[in-house]
Amino acid sequence: MKNTFLLICILFFSISAYSQDFQFNVDELTFNSEREKIAFIDYQEDSTSFLNLLVEIGNTENSISEQATDKLNQLFATLEKLKVRDKKPKKQVQIIYKEVHNKLFTKYIENISFYKIFTDGEYNCATATSIYALVLDHFSIPYAIKKTPNHVYLQAYPNAENITMESTSPNNGFRFYSDKTKENLVNTLLENKLVSKSEVNTKGINAVFDEYFFKDENIAYRNLISILYSNEGFKDMGNEDYKMALSALQKGYSIYPNKLYEEVIVNLNLQILSEQDEYSLEYAKQIVYLSRYLGYNNGLKSEDFSSEFNSFQNEYMIKKQDTATYKEIYTVFQQIEDSVILDKINFDHYYVLAYNYYENKLFEKALATCQKALVLQPQNSEIYKVALNSCVDIILSQYTNNLTERIVFIEDQKIQYPFLEDELKLELLILDAQLNLAFEYILKKDLTSAKKHISDFETVFDPKVHYGIPKQNVVALYDHLGMLYFKRRQTTSAKKAFLKGLSYYPNTYSLEQKIGFL
Repeated sequence: MKNTFLLICILFFSISAYSQDFQFNVDELTFNSEREKIAFIDYQEDSTSFLNLLVEIGNTENSISEQATDKLNQLFATLEKLKVRDKKPKKQVQIIYKEVHNKLFTKYIENISFYKIFTDGEYNCATATSIYALVLDHFSIPYAIKKTPNHVYLQAYPNAENITMESTSPNNGFRFYSDKTKENLVNTLLENKLVSKSEVNTKGINAVFDEYFFKDENIAYRNLISILYSNEGFKDMGNEDYKMALSALQKGYSIYPNKLYEEVIVNLNLQILSEQDEYSLEYAKQIVYLSRYLGYNNGLKSEDFSSEFNSFQNEYMIKKQDTATYKEIYTVFQQIEDSVILDKINFDHYYVLAYNYYENKLFEKALATCQKALVLQPQNSEIYKVALNSCVDIILSQYTNNLTERIVFIEDQKIQYPFLEDELKLELLILDAQLNLAFEYILKKDLTSAKKHISDFETVFDPKVHYGIPKQNVVALYDHLGMLYFKRRQTTSAKKAFLKGLSYYPNTYSLEQKIGFL
């Protein structure tokens, strides 16, 4: 069953266009602490206040918000004493750069959380850039945050002095695209004929990757915070903690929607799915969660989800006959929001359930369930057969001899289940009941009651259509009817009865003989 999703081509970028962003509610995001959740919500409401959020990203320890604020205020005080505001741009940046390193930075670590700057002096290009931005904001110095495929840095006085502020290790910070990932992405470009093979051979995979997907671009501080979250996620991926990675990427994406993260989020969900026990409730929940990403990943198809549901049906309804667990699974799949997938799942559910009821001789439940299935697929012949057979079996098991109730039951079923209205099998069962009731009343010499059922019979009966009604039964009906009239000296009515029988079955000897006698 897992192969459905594991065979999907997992790439960290989608070439196709997207119509809308993912939407994550705060309640479905996982936070390291209540502090982080509060800071996250506060930032969403006021993006000018972000230090409290920065120090919570990746922080599973005690709060350091006050400690961070104190250290920054000390740094600002030092810079004020050095009269940074009065300096020329180049000198300003030199002083700020030097003091930030002296006061806050001790060791460059490629994958490190922002809060570590204030606890251990550890930083990387993304966290260092965040600090530079905080300081420049404090002194009202204009800047632009720049991003390359593998690096983030800050440029003070953009479009003027353009002073670059780098971290200690500018070539290694913010790196999360492996060589294999780059190769996969470039192969996708080749398959879609967006680049030529000769171009790849000439420039190399790295150059084509950088040229096509990224250029140095200006990003907002919101984007930088998103990068800090994504760095946490990629660090967790390296540790194979995919649930934590997913949590971080979702938060980063909520801060700043990014098409690259969309694809990573989808594939993290696929990875988490692959780790679930097959046919477990958690596996079902993960599949349902994945359905929200239809349209964001070309590898996810509507039929994949209904196919997964069918696998659960086969496991629990057919192999194990565990209807209780199956109903739990079905309830989980009901959370899928895509109406096309949900309709297919519901039809398959009703079909299997109806068949199960039918096999266990629960014909009334089978029929009612078939009706639900036929609402979704009115032309489905297989479910119609189950519905019809259920109705017929109810009649045969409960109304074989009670002919009057049989007629009432069938007419009620036609009203309740309109798809049975013109069903020949049911017409035959009604005609059979009417014929036999009429015959019973003739034998009782109750012509009034007999004539009512004969009238109903004649309104519908056509021997060319209703050949399931035995000829001899019809002939016997009119033979006995005619003889009853004859014994009552009603020869005209007797003759009409014999002729009516002959209209259905001409050249019937017994009827012709009696007309000849008359």
